[in-house]
Amino acid sequence: MKLLPNIYQVGGSHLTHPWDCSVYLINSDPKILIDCGTPNGFHSLKKNLNLINVDLSKIQMIFGTHCHYDHLGAAKILKDEFNIKIAIHKDDQYAVENGDGELTCANILYKTNFPKIKLDIVIDAEITEIKFKNYNLLILHTPGHTPGSSVIFATFDNFTILFAGDSIWGGYHPKISSDIEKWKTSLDKILTYDFDVMVWGHSGSIVFGDAKERVLEARQSLGEYFFPWHQPSDKNNRYSGNPMIPGMVEYPSVF
Repeated sequence: MKLLPNIYQVGGSHLTHPWDCSVYLINSDPKILIDCGTPNGFHSLKKNLNLINVDLSKIQMIFGTHCHYDHLGAAKILKDEFNIKIAIHKDDQYAVENGDGELTCANILYKTNFPKIKLDIVIDAEITEIKFKNYNLLILHTPGHTPGSSVIFATFDNFTILFAGDSIWGGYHPKISSDIEKWKTSLDKILTYDFDVMVWGHSGSIVFGDAKERVLEARQSLGEYFFPWHQPSDKNNRYSGNPMIPGMVEYPSVF
């Protein structure tokens, strides 16, 4: 699904597999994926890319917004088969490289294993700026949902898009090292930046045009209530919910 010039959604619960997060492609030079979904959705992801004439061998890098299975479970396949470099913040490095079943949510939410993988790029900074020929990236460390959660601002000639991952709306539980105070600070940091539109980690093929206002609403309601929008499904052993509810959400008693 083409969302904006050079921006496609190529994976997600409605595009690849019910377990997959929203996977985004920057179809420019270089070609980059933001997250990559699960092994279950890999073949559909490959097919979707082929539909827009993008071969996986042309993808140079995957930026993981955080360590969870639904966001980065397919990384090992993509690295081993297509030599795609994998990048994530250092505070989620342990979970990914050791395949930790709790910290990645692979075992406790999906009853499977996280394919552990050696990272190619470990982001060891609060702010990382990368300038490419056709666009620039700013990677901002935004702990809260997980210790290494990050958001990515991609700036083109006439607009900036925020790839928010689960740093705006996401599940919370201390067992996966969520931290409410750090989350508040992270949302405050995001609000200091200018951006035109936003996409996040669990939505349909939609771009939020009132992006900064939505982040502000999330910040204002964060921690004021707990609404467990993740609900178990016996059919496919996944968790789904209402992606439009801002603020704090809490994983259920499965933990």
